[in-house]
Amino acid sequence: MNTCVEALFAGYVVRMLTASPLRLARDMAGIDHRNLWATIDFSHAWLKLGYEGRQADYLDEIAGLAPRARHLHLHDSFGLQDDLEMHSDGERVTFGHGDRHLPMDWGSIPRDAIFARCDFPEKVILSLEMKPRFRPSVAASVARTREIAGRTQSISPARHASA
Repeated sequence: MNTCVEALFAGYVVRMLTASPLRLARDMAGIDHRNLWATIDFSHAWLKLGYEGRQADYLDEIAGLAPRARHLHLHDSFGLQDDLEMHSDGERVTFGHGDRHLPMDWGSIPRDAIFARCDFPEKVILSLEMKPRFRPSVAASVARTREIAGRTQSISPARHASA
């Protein structure tokens, strides 16, 4: 049985600290257990690094955790903290704040660059998490997910221990 650890985002509303993807990779390397893997939520990482003013480091951070990731959350966001007083979730969507679980390519996550650069373990699970309000866009997001899955670079699970 495998366990996947997911890093959250930090910011105004949630007021929490969490590891960046690269920090999580280093912590996992210290534990070095064959059943310990990561979940990369690309939106959480985008938000976390945006909060820290480090979105320029995003690809390096994701690439550092990619060999340890068994599960990928693919929804989109703009990497903007949910830090404005707003009346409704609709306003948050309008302003692009928070982990909105947007359809693929509606936000600003550099998805093509991620999948061109990163090596993920064989049989990595791609998970498309979208809010019900975006149901009309599910088919397009599923098609995009399939396209990404078709060109995802894989590494052998044997590289996990030395990643």
